[in-house]
Amino acid sequence: MKIHKPLMIVVCAFLFALARASAQTVTFKVTETASASVRLKDRSVHVDVRDTIFGLTSQDIELDTESAPHIGVDDYGFDGTRGFSVWYLDEGMATSTISRVFLYSPNRRGFVEIRPKCADEFVNLRVDRVKHVLVSTYYDGNEPKLCRTETRRLNR
Repeated sequence: MKIHKPLMIVVCAFLFALARASAQTVTFKVTETASASVRLKDRSVHVDVRDTIFGLTSQDIELDTESAPHIGVDDYGFDGTRGFSVWYLDEGMATSTISRVFLYSPNRRGFVEIRPKCADEFVNLRVDRVKHVLVSTYYDGNEPKLCRTETRRLNR
């Protein structure tokens, strides 16, 4: 049986990309005194927060998905403090993104997960910087509707 060299190259490149995606690490500045390192490992997320005042704190977050997770960083609270999201394709037809959003809590010295106002999860999340809301989709029966979640009022 003859193995074609181009096919082997494609397979190796795919496996390398898959291995890199499962070990993605993102480091970012959260506040003036704190930075965070968010690392995907298998089906979990490990977060280290380094604060010049309080030192190092760590937390682990379990993911319940078979889809490949990705990390996003943004000011989800619209307060100048950066948070992160973990998003992945839905496990049905893979046509929607599911996002879990985490905001930094100075009181807890770590990140807390927030939920959308209208549903259990953020589907097709979009950050509306003009209205300062997180916009996502939810379904009422089989009809898609928009959900607008204000994060400024959430107790962190």
